[in-house]
Amino acid sequence: MGEKNRLKEAVKLRDRFEKSRQHSDQVRRLAKSILKKLKKRGLFCEEKSLYLEAGALLHDIGQSVSARQHHRHSRDIILREGLAGFKKKELLTIACIAKFHRRELPRHSDADFRQLPARRQQTVKIATAILRIADGLDRSHGNIVQKVRIRRKKDILTFDLISQYSVLTEIWGALRKKEYFEDLTGLRCRFQAFEEN
Repeated sequence: MGEKNRLKEAVKLRDRFEKSRQHSDQVRRLAKSILKKLKKRGLFCEEKSLYLEAGALLHDIGQSVSARQHHRHSRDIILREGLAGFKKKELLTIACIAKFHRRELPRHSDADFRQLPARRQQTVKIATAILRIADGLDRSHGNIVQKVRIRRKKDILTFDLISQYSVLTEIWGALRKKEYFEDLTGLRCRFQAFEEN
């Protein structure tokens, strides 16, 4: 089964548990775009977007159970319901990405994370770091950020947020969720509104 069809399975699962799909679609789009731009700047060159996109689509499905611990409920739903075309370790990878998008971080003390081979653990770390920023960039759930441009100068990554609306809430959201990305990469993140001419 190809990647497009496998992602369709993630969309189907998301649609079963989430009424409003706008946020997860936006977070998926932003996360995929951010990964692509980071690869162009020499970061995460080996990384594929499949697990990141699936995790982005499914990161909030646990809201159907409870908002308070939704990241854990998202993991539980993914592992319980499964996704056609994904092997067990792939499913666990996606479940970890969804779980770690909020509060908890990927650590060897986590039983799910510990089950993954080292390379897949690295995938979870990278996808989690990017997903957290993408989720922050849709803090208002308003689909406000149309595009993201990324510039690197020494140890600073500047995210230019292109929108015809105010992105102050989205900047605030990204600032709250950038720390893990910064720790993982050793780079500092800045976010700013950018108007296209």
